This record gives sequence, C-alpha cells and structure tokens, in this order.
Amino acid sequence: MYDIPYRLLNYDSFHRLLKEILENPQNQFWVQEHQPIGKSICGFPLLHYSIGHGPYEIVYMGGAHGNEIIGVDFILHYMKNLALGNGVFSSFQPDLFRIHFLPLQNPEGFFTTTYAIHEVSKDFNMERFCKDYYLKYRKSNQMIQGVHRIFQAFSLSETASWRRDFWKHYYGKDITINHIQQFLEGKVQKKVDRKNLEDLWNQYIKQAVIQSPWEYQYPFENLDYHCIPRLSFAHEELQKRLKKMFSCYPFPPVMYGNFVANAMGINLNENNESYFEELKELGREEGSVMVSPIYGQFPKNIVGPFGMPSENMDSFVYAPENKAVIEFLKKHQEQIFAFINCHSTGGLLFFNPYDGREEKTESDFSFYINNRIATEYLKSIQKSFLESKVIDTYQGMGYPSRVSGFGDVLRQTYPASFLLELSKAGGNPLGPYIHPNYELTMKVNMDASKSLWKTILEVQNLYGQTYKKYYDFLGRVHYETSVRKRKK
Repeated sequence: MYDIPYRLLNYDSFHRLLKEILENPQNQFWVQEHQPIGKSICGFPLLHYSIGHGPYEIVYMGGAHGNEIIGVDFILHYMKNLALGNGVFSSFQPDLFRIHFLPLQNPEGFFTTTYAIHEVSKDFNMERFCKDYYLKYRKSNQMIQGVHRIFQAFSLSETASWRRDFWKHYYGKDITINHIQQFLEGKVQKKVDRKNLEDLWNQYIKQAVIQSPWEYQYPFENLDYHCIPRLSFAHEELQKRLKKMFSCYPFPPVMYGNFVANAMGINLNENNESYFEELKELGREEGSVMVSPIYGQFPKNIVGPFGMPSENMDSFVYAPENKAVIEFLKKHQEQIFAFINCHSTGGLLFFNPYDGREEKTESDFSFYINNRIATEYLKSIQKSFLESKVIDTYQGMGYPSRVSGFGDVLRQTYPASFLLELSKAGGNPLGPYIHPNYELTMKVNMDASKSLWKTILEVQNLYGQTYKKYYDFLGRVHYETSVRKRKK
C-alpha cells in the first residue's frame, strides 16, 4: 500500500533520498523543486518542494526541533508516496490541490543530532539500538516521576518549584535515598519517616542509586563537535559554532545526540515574543530557568543545545528560519487552506489558537474551520489504527491558556494551522523509531490526508469570511455572515 522503508537519515542520506524522489520514473505526480525559502545562519538552505497545481494549497513542515527527526522522515515518506500515488494518494487531485513541503526547518539541529546518532550507532543494529534507547529513556523518565511522587507523598504543599530546586541542585550527581531525605527535611523543616520513605523509594525508584547521566544517554558520553564532518562551508560554520557553544558553558556531550536548537542556540518553537517575555519574567523571579531533567538540567536563558526564545535575552527577534516561514506563509496566505507543522512525540493535534481578547461583535470562522478539520483528521487517525488492529487514536489539544510556541502564533494568524505531534512513542530522538510504532505513525497520518482534503472542500467557502454577532430584544444571539476577505 505505502512504501515505508525503515531508516534513519543523516545529511548524505537526506539529500540522496530527495534526489531519488525527484527523479523516480514511476512517479504518478510531478514533484516540483522550488528555490529555498531562506537559509539558516550557517548557510544550509531551507528547502521547498510541491506536488499538484490546484487552487487549494496545503503546507507540511518538519524539523523545527533538531532532535525531532521523525517529523523530517514523515515529510519525505509523504512526498515519496504522494508522488507515486500509493494508498490514499491514488485519489489525489492535482488540479484541485497543491501540497507544499518544507521538509527541514532547522537543518543545523537536525544534522547535529543525526550525525551524532550515526557516529555512536555505526557498529550496532539500528532497530535494536533504538529499542534499547527507548526502554532506557522510559526507565529514566519513570524514576524522575517517582521522585516527584515521593515529594507529593510527604507534603500537600509540594509545588513545581520543589522539583525545579531539586533537579537544579542535584543535576550531574548520583542520587540516593539519603539525598531525597535531606532535601525533604529541608523543605518540610522536620524529620521524615524513614521507613515510609524507603517503601516509596522501593516502589518508584527500584534501584539503589539514580545515576548521572541517565542510562539512555551513555552512548553519547564521548562525543564532541568533531562528529560534524567538514563537508562544506555550512558544515564548517556549524562545527565552529558548536565548539564555541559547548566551551562557553559545561553542557554535557550527550546533548550532541539530542540537539534541539539551531546553531545560534535558539529554540524555534519557543522563538516568539509572548514566550520570550514570559521567560524573562521567570528569569527575574527565579534566576536560571532550567529545561526538563530528562534532557539535562541546564538553563534555557543562555545560548545552548535546548535553546533560548531569542538570539539574546535583552530584546526579541525572530530566528532566520522562523522569519523565512512567516514570509512564505504571507506570500501564499490567499491560497493556503491548511498548514501542518510536524513535530515528534505524543500523538497530539494542537488546533485552537489562544484568544485573550474580549468578546467581539465581528469574528472570523477560524474557530469552526480549525475544529471541523481537526475532528475529521482525528476520526481518520482512529479508523486507520483500527484497520491495523490497534485500539488507539490521537488526542486533540485546543483552548490553550497562553501563547507558548511559534505554532500558537501561526494559529492566531492562519485558519487551519496545526501542530502535529506525530509519534505515540516518547523519547526523542530515537523513541519514535521502535516497531511497530514507526510504520503506524507514517501510515495513519498519510491515511488522514484524504479526510483533510475532503473537509477543506466542504468548508472552503468559510475561509476569509467573517460573521457579525448580535442579540435580539429577548437576548438571543444571532450570527450573520458579513465580509469575505479571502480572494477566490
């Protein structure tokens, strides 16, 4: 049905695969190569391809975070199978739709992560390597959650600040039950029941010592910037920036294999003004704001592998990769009917924008369009899982309480702008590559394309329309379509 070979790309195989897709003589639909939409700071091009020539344009983008490598893989699987007309793509109508592909938004982070993975895994079977990584990642995450459950058991007043304080103090150190006891007694200002603590430790931690680094990180302990080969000027610039980044702060070398940011140390999803201001405020209140302990406790407000929300913490600017996406969407905004921003883990579809404004008399139909497309997409995902004899689905995530990501910014601007967390298996970058999760991730999301096309055609007349809201003398609300903004 679909051609989904198991693979894990690096720079060479990424470009080789793109060439194969473009030149495949069996293609049923032409793949057009466009000028890149921009360049990364190191000079890697932000590539752009499309299939179809119809008036209804859909954009798929992957690779915003360097370590979310399955998003890039999915885009290329999608391109290849659509071009060949496999599966649901046999009914693709190129005269109605044009599918744009931005396969790799953050080439610097992606190539850093994948070069590191290939360096440490070259002597191993990749499937076994990924499964071992996934199981050890899960174990590490369970121990972190176990520590948090122990905190909760000893105090009703335990807050997120306790967790931040604990991991900030103990990151990089082996942790024993005595460290937990010492920390708890410092917080509650009294002796804790040692027997109760031992019972909880044995229930949740199940080993004598929580060791640092996490076991899943062991293969990456001996890396340095030399894992990046000097193949081009862009590679040399990336190597130079990584060397400087890791020399300015004692980041563990394991982060080369789980690199999120671009080479400027900017997290592209957090690169938005709202989150920038939020993080600045947190920094004023707490000093350093740390990333999740599963990755490694180091600050988010310095240039690093996990990434800041801006080039510096004095004033906000968009990263060149995000600038390029914004300009691309602006250029095509009259024709784009859906934008799918593919991330990695969770099996989630984020579809509603935050809207902090008070009730308005005039509104657009974005809310309805987003909900309708998301609902049909999720139903299609569930159906596809059932056809594979798996009882599962993705979860729809709407109604955010604040703007926290670049995806939230786009959803405030464009109807049907979605952030899709592809894989049901956690543990970036390699957790999503376990079987059968890998194949299912690709299949169910390609299957869902048909529902996306169908729903867009059903609601296309609402794009660009607004409605006026008014109340009659009985206080009943009425809606009246008023303005068409989008050109037809």
